Amino acid sequence: MTNKLTRKELLRQLILAMDAPLTQPGSEELARGVIEQFTDPLADLMAMWGDKMLATLSDGKRHDTLALNTDRNVALWFNVWPGSHHEVQADRIGDYLGEISGKVKFLVDGGMPLEGFLEIDAYIEDSGADANLTSDDALRVSVEYSFLPGELLGGAPPSNPHTRTILLNPDLLSPTERQAVAKLMA
Repeated sequence: MTNKLTRKELLRQLILAMDAPLTQPGSEELARGVIEQFTDPLADLMAMWGDKMLATLSDGKRHDTLALNTDRNVALWFNVWPGSHHEVQADRIGDYLGEISGKVKFLVDGGMPLEGFLEIDAYIEDSGADANLTSDDALRVSVEYSFLPGELLGGAPPSNPHTRTILLNPDLLSPTERQAVAKLMA
């Protein structure tokens, strides 16, 4: 199968997965709200995501890209992980909160009046059973979302009340991180 057809299949599965995230039921609404703020370059953004997914399939490594909408003061970090959510989860525990908050802090410290930061984690499972990738069983894409308001780490107060939501996967937090997040949400 050509890269063009493979990217088309990957993006088709990504779009389906984005409407049914693995964790945090309902998080797709918040994610959709952030993604819709990237309407002008959305086709370019999707093409970039497809390229990152192809790279992960090719070399078996994590690939990511960061998109900024400086007019709306939102950022979107797209990560592609090789393997299932379950397979990758063990390697992410303890690094997850530091990575996402580090990206937010980097943007805020760089002068962006960040209101919201969406992380999309896409997991690609490739069974290798069908070299032509003609079956959904040969290739599976799943998604989960995380979100931090920029205001939390020194960014701008949100213009949209929904961007005050803290959306994190508690299964990826270390015990220390869980305690810190619990204090924020109290």
